[in-house]
Amino acid sequence: MKKITIKDFDQFLVEANLKKSKGLPSDFMSSAEEEARKNLGVRIDQPGPTDLKVLMGQSTAMMNEGTEEEVKERYDALTELAKEVIKERFGFVLAASEKPVELDIRLVKSVISEMPELKQKSEVSEETPYDEESQSQEEEEQESTQSQEEEEDDFFSFFDDEETKEEEEEREIEEVKNLSNRDVALAIDKKKLLNTITQGAGKATKDIIKLSTIVENGVAKIFGKEKGKKILEIWGKISDEADKLDWTIPVGIKQALFKDAPEGLAGGATVKWESISNELFEISLLTENTDYNKIVIRAYGIDFPMLIHEATKGVHILLLSGAIKMDQELAKEIKRATSSYRDESEEFRYGPLANQMFSSFVNNCTGAEEFPNAKERIFAALALDKGRGGKFTDEQFLEITKEIFSSFDKTENEEGKLEFKLNREKFAESKARVEIEKILAEFNKIWGEYEEAMRNWEMEQKFGGSEDTNNEPESDIDKLVKQSLYGGEEEEVVKKDYKDMSVSEIQDEIQKAVREEDYELAGYLKNTFLKGEAKRVWDIELKRINESKVRR
Repeated sequence: MKKITIKDFDQFLVEANLKKSKGLPSDFMSSAEEEARKNLGVRIDQPGPTDLKVLMGQSTAMMNEGTEEEVKERYDALTELAKEVIKERFGFVLAASEKPVELDIRLVKSVISEMPELKQKSEVSEETPYDEESQSQEEEEQESTQSQEEEEDDFFSFFDDEETKEEEEEREIEEVKNLSNRDVALAIDKKKLLNTITQGAGKATKDIIKLSTIVENGVAKIFGKEKGKKILEIWGKISDEADKLDWTIPVGIKQALFKDAPEGLAGGATVKWESISNELFEISLLTENTDYNKIVIRAYGIDFPMLIHEATKGVHILLLSGAIKMDQELAKEIKRATSSYRDESEEFRYGPLANQMFSSFVNNCTGAEEFPNAKERIFAALALDKGRGGKFTDEQFLEITKEIFSSFDKTENEEGKLEFKLNREKFAESKARVEIEKILAEFNKIWGEYEEAMRNWEMEQKFGGSEDTNNEPESDIDKLVKQSLYGGEEEEVVKKDYKDMSVSEIQDEIQKAVREEDYELAGYLKNTFLKGEAKRVWDIELKRINESKVRR
């Protein structure tokens, strides 16, 4: 196959879309369109009457009722409620981040004034460096030969265990420099599909709004019981009308509206890696640079449902960031080909069904029920680029998703609406199921070891574990706890300032404070010096201790 370098991209100009996606079955889009016609009662690309403007007016009136101070308090309270909902829904997966994740969630009156960078978004994708039909006969023959040679290999095989890390890194660099136009197209295809699932996950939050007791109770507290019930009803209708408009407004018109009237945008989300020097690394430029101290998910919306929608999208943008290619130039080209207003308009249509199928498939896999945020963790694991340590190539990822979306049967219920039900036979025979269950088994092994370590550690503390100050050898339980919680790090115990201590030493100090029942010190150390999973573990433990004291 003729190899090209990144500089050759301009030779292959074709618009990216889902119709040619290798990660979807051929009837996926037509099935989604049929579902829209039957379940929403719309005529695709044919605008009809809508109550959206009236509903938005009613929502705005209730949001802005009262004095300026009362309005501000209401906006602030809804913002805090949105943060609570996102933390409750995605808390585990956010806590698993190596660096702390900050939620910059805000209800605003104008999204574009808060996120002016959205004005720079392209109307259409600028480049897609691959046209499948443009491949030469010679290239097709070579691919066919290569396919035959690899036919006996397991499709989901990993790198050869004997390959050294240095050899792997050298090979990955060489592959980036010599990607074919087909390789780049597969990467674009993968990113497009990840974006589609992300958009669907955002739209699925309307069910959170309608069904969450946290939302119901929070809104009732902010607006009062009757007004709270009324605005929840309005928000539900707004979501339903927005679903219809995604199908009735032609994609071309919608992308033009986004471009020509950005002040009408109802929400936006970005993810940024904030460095110690406060320089911001954009998601598209993420490399192996670790000079940052937190990840910021920015999500702004003009109303509560849109805020939840954008925050959920922000979480998924973070989860799929592992798909970004190591090579910055290649990463930029992929983003340019997949992040236009046209792309987003298309993703709004097909994302809900894609997300619904993906979630259902994962949640039916063995081990999913035992692991918190299983769907989101699998999403991140599948997204992770092989060049960053992921298990699958872009082509393998697309084969997996195609199997997932092909495992559903289209049925019609008694009301004449379409439903997509998992075909158990196809599911059982799916290689996608096998690979996802392998990942879940790995997750659950680590999770199980952690829970067992915590139980053993609690018993050790309750019934008189050895003090750090004596000369007794460290018990097997202590070793397991350290390995599970601290990664096995053991450092010489030296009395020094807390700010100069390692994470392991800080946790030793917290243990000591707990034994001495100095819970104020333990809380201070936890909140000041711990991050991510370590902080989450001690949050749980100190809360348990506090609850047990209250019960006594």
